[in-house]
Amino acid sequence: IVCPERIDLIHKNFRKLCNLLVDVDEWGQVTILNMLTRYARTQFIDPNKTDIIDEKFYDSEDDSEEEEEDEEDEDEDKKKKSKKPKKKPYVMDQDHRLLLRVTKPLLQSRNAAVVMGVAQLYHHIAPRNEISVIARPLIRLLKGHYEVQSIVLSNLATLSAERPNMFEPYLKSFFVRSSDPTHIRLLKLDIMANIAGETSIHNILREFRAYIASSDKQFAAATIQAIGRVACNISEVTETCLHGLMNLLSHKNEAVVAESVVVIKKLLQLQPKENKELIQQVAKMTDKVEIPSAKASILWLVGEYCNLVPKIAPDVLRKAAKNFINEDESVKLQIINLSSKLVVTNPKQL
Repeated sequence: IVCPERIDLIHKNFRKLCNLLVDVDEWGQVTILNMLTRYARTQFIDPNKTDIIDEKFYDSEDDSEEEEEDEEDEDEDKKKKSKKPKKKPYVMDQDHRLLLRVTKPLLQSRNAAVVMGVAQLYHHIAPRNEISVIARPLIRLLKGHYEVQSIVLSNLATLSAERPNMFEPYLKSFFVRSSDPTHIRLLKLDIMANIAGETSIHNILREFRAYIASSDKQFAAATIQAIGRVACNISEVTETCLHGLMNLLSHKNEAVVAESVVVIKKLLQLQPKENKELIQQVAKMTDKVEIPSAKASILWLVGEYCNLVPKIAPDVLRKAAKNFINEDESVKLQIINLSSKLVVTNPKQL
């Protein structure tokens, strides 16, 4: 703490600190955990590397003399083999193992900061097959106050992006409650989108459908974005999500319609030729959509695939050009983009 860069001061006291960790008060444990995490990340070998190369950077004089003598007796194949680095299986250092062993019981601590400190340590220095022990204690913290939930969920969003399988069994813990504030809802949405897999996707989509009907416009829009992420990651539900979003184009909430258009644009890029009819349907929404980001997305979609909708594209341009002066800059840019593409691909109908 006093000298955060003087790692050498910890060397001789490392085991003593590990053994005293359980007897220190909770906030002292947090401080020591952070210090030992920094120490372990710089002094111990990453356990998730399968093997370690045991090779000298420079050869000594004795080694070079021996090699010169062996060159006369050995074949070329043997020389090549001798130059290759020797690989040894990873063996965890005793102090590394000690640190993991003494910190594991602290996952049961009543102090959320201590649990988070141990989770951080395991995330950085534990082997892959041992990291899963932090999942249940972290889920337990979600029963605390909203302030604690916010911090825990922020960290879970990062962890779930790297290790989605670790939190998939606890999917129901991330379902949104009616009493949750908006920032908690958004974090839970992010985590559910991260951990969505083939086994859990149908339950997650069922939850998302319910969330779209929320009176919270920001939350409803974020739900549609989450549906788009899931649809891109899991090909099995892409078509289902796409048609579901198309049904939302008649929704009463303008924010929902606008966000649906933006997400549909992304999904249609995956298989444009197979979704020609959907592109035509979206193109007809130009007059009904008022939000700039959604209108710009429609115009981009029509311009990008104008060869698939040769009869509709010129009409879309004519309608958009009438109100060009009053449009947002992003919409103006897409109108110019559409007109330039039609001049090249379909000049007769302009």
